[in-house]
Amino acid sequence: MSEVNTETERPPGQPSARGPRYVLLPLVGVLLAQLLAMLDMNITATAMPVIIDEFGGLSTFFWVATAYTLAATVTTPLYGKFGDLFGRKPVFVFAMAAFLTGSILSGIAQSMLQLSLFRALQGVGAGGFIVSAMALYTELLTPEQRTKYQGYFSTALTGFAALGPLAGGYITDQWGWRWIFFVNIPIGAVSLLLILTTLKLDRRVARPKIDYAGALLVGGVATCLVLISSWAGTEYGWGDPLIIALIGGTLVLLASIGLVERRAAEPVVPLYLLRRPILNIANFQAFASGAAMFGALMFLPIFLQVSTGSSATDSGLLLLPLTIGIVLAALVASPLMVKFGNEKWFGVFGVMVTGVGMAMLITLTPDTGRLVSLAYTVLIGIGLGLMTQVYALAVMNNSPLKDLGAAVSLQTLGRQLGGSLGLAAFNAIFHARLVTELSGLTPEQAKAAEQPESVHKMTGNIRETVFGAYDDAVDRVFLVTACLLLVALFLALLIRLPSRPKEPDQEVLKDQLKAEGPA
Repeated sequence: MSEVNTETERPPGQPSARGPRYVLLPLVGVLLAQLLAMLDMNITATAMPVIIDEFGGLSTFFWVATAYTLAATVTTPLYGKFGDLFGRKPVFVFAMAAFLTGSILSGIAQSMLQLSLFRALQGVGAGGFIVSAMALYTELLTPEQRTKYQGYFSTALTGFAALGPLAGGYITDQWGWRWIFFVNIPIGAVSLLLILTTLKLDRRVARPKIDYAGALLVGGVATCLVLISSWAGTEYGWGDPLIIALIGGTLVLLASIGLVERRAAEPVVPLYLLRRPILNIANFQAFASGAAMFGALMFLPIFLQVSTGSSATDSGLLLLPLTIGIVLAALVASPLMVKFGNEKWFGVFGVMVTGVGMAMLITLTPDTGRLVSLAYTVLIGIGLGLMTQVYALAVMNNSPLKDLGAAVSLQTLGRQLGGSLGLAAFNAIFHARLVTELSGLTPEQAKAAEQPESVHKMTGNIRETVFGAYDDAVDRVFLVTACLLLVALFLALLIRLPSRPKEPDQEVLKDQLKAEGPA
């Protein structure tokens, strides 16, 4: 006879009214884990010069960040499905154990290779936090509560993502770079304790059938895509045999996923989810928002450093208004959506504002006032905040409960790939245009022009030529991003979201109970 948790008789995954100990404390534990995942995504950025001084490895240091991102991206879809099969709690505990182990090992690493490998182990854990958190929000909260709390979660996560480099620099200066990893241990321990002692969910009663082939194929696709985004246009040209092989391998693996998942009893990627218009549009919007964010984060500082002579620190600080915009949107939109519903139009407005903000960046010149630049970045932040919130809720409120983890992981993967693939495409566009515009310079002058800090040492016509080249190249990136958001706007108008969040799909619940059998 199947074993069930006798503390509750509700169907698995269906939210119910519970006291603070059973809802708020687990949510705090989940939020702490998400904060760690976001913080560690870029906390090494400001510590890398010190790490390179100690270990050397200037040619391989980028793997410290890439290994984390690669591992998190590859494991994201796997965690989603494993959570559906084995339950959110054991999957979360495993992810935290992997993350804390990776943090300890990273803190005692003795070489750049060791640090990169241990960062990959951290990423394995972080991938579980990101997906498990969204699924747990759905299982613990009613649809209306999700709308209410999503804004607060988004605010906290955005703030910690922005604080990553600042925290990394401060900790490195005060205690040494190893403490940027050791500081994770007490926070992770508190999160783990809260989850172990307060999270009460129904146990999965059916014997899980693991889709090993699907897991390997999905992991292979994610690996190829991250490597393409990391190497294409930078380490290797787009026509390099290695990049072509990775692209070909991605296409073959995608075709194989379609064949394998159609026959799998419990597919990692349930193909029927890809036939749901709401989920497809929400996933594309996640991709577009990821691409837009990285387009602004990476290329606006380049423009500011070249055109105004801003330092790396100053141009980085100018991006803080983008974070402020995201926070404002999250805090204001949540109560408004609870009160009025009509999430669709909040999403439409968010895409429009993001697109307008990106288009306005094209108008920036060296003479543009600082306040005007700040206003544009705030505008983009507000739009991105609305997009993230609305379309995350669209997935949570319109996904079948039995495959909730898989649905959430697909959207998370879409956002991650939007950032990484978007950045690769933008980088290729930027460099291609820059090379074309600088073709009239001597090789020595063109090489010097590739360093933003060297441009202001140039004089006369050469300096004006380089200014114009950077301005045109960055404008192309912003224009392509705005066009992508135009497609996102068209889809935002097509999506059909209910004016109020729906309660869980009762037909799915009946099917799930029938599959699990009597208690």
